[in-house]
Amino acid sequence: MASTSPSTRSTLASTSTKTDIPELLEFFKVIIASLKGFDVTFVMQRKSTKTNLEPNNSQLAMPEKQINEECKFLAHKDAEIMRILEARDGKGRLIGMKVRLIEPSCEVCHDQVLKNWNMTSTSTYNLASSSWCDIARRNHLKKDHLLNIWCFNDVVNKFYFLLHHVGSEPFEPCNEIKT
Repeated sequence: MASTSPSTRSTLASTSTKTDIPELLEFFKVIIASLKGFDVTFVMQRKSTKTNLEPNNSQLAMPEKQINEECKFLAHKDAEIMRILEARDGKGRLIGMKVRLIEPSCEVCHDQVLKNWNMTSTSTYNLASSSWCDIARRNHLKKDHLLNIWCFNDVVNKFYFLLHHVGSEPFEPCNEIKT
């Protein structure tokens, strides 16, 4: 994974235009530091969709074509990680990889699963769990809200995603991590 300093600004490729990588907010930097996080990488910026917020979907979709090319973990398809993301159970269902999520409110959730869905014309990474709709509700996410999505590792090799709801400050002070 490319090591990207949270204060570094560079350009990412998207399907149609180039977009500046946004600045990671200071309170998120503090949380990442407290978790001894490293390899902080901007994944993508996207609007939440109606589909992302429907209870029967319970996932945040991240289309591969929109992922930052510097995000080696997803963009360059590390072979070992891809085996995990594409593994299936005895019934043919994707198992995925357990990841943690730092919500816009700074709460850390422990029950997310990252899956890679390969379809005929595209590939999508999905951050899924039965609690996704609760996370969206708790963080007041609505259709067309803009999300900056970051990822990083910690010292014990746990993988994290961080969601920043652009234009929204945390609802409570982020002085300590809530788990």
